[in-house]
Amino acid sequence: DRERIPRWMPWIKSVKVQEEDTRMSKWTLATHQFGRDWEFSWMARNLQPIKGQKIHWVSEPGSSSMPGIEIANRGQIRFIKKGAR
Repeated sequence: DRERIPRWMPWIKSVKVQEEDTRMSKWTLATHQFGRDWEFSWMARNLQPIKGQKIHWVSEPGSSSMPGIEIANRGQIRFIKKGAR
C-alpha cells in the first residue's frame, strides 16, 4: 500500500494514489531546512508491482508543484519473508 510509505519515510508527508488513474500517485515532501519549512509535491507513475515481492515507481517529468524545481526520482520497496535470508 503506497499510501503507507510516510509511516517509515518521515520526510514524505503523503502519498496519494489518484482515484481517476490508479497508475499515478501524488507525493508530498515536507521538511524544515535552512531556517524555513518546505513543502512540495510531484506526480509519480506507479509501475506494475510484483505481488508479494516489490512495488516501484518513477517520477513524471514536469510534475513538480514548485516552478523551476524538478523532482526526478525513482524507487522501489522489496519485500522479503521474515527469516528468509
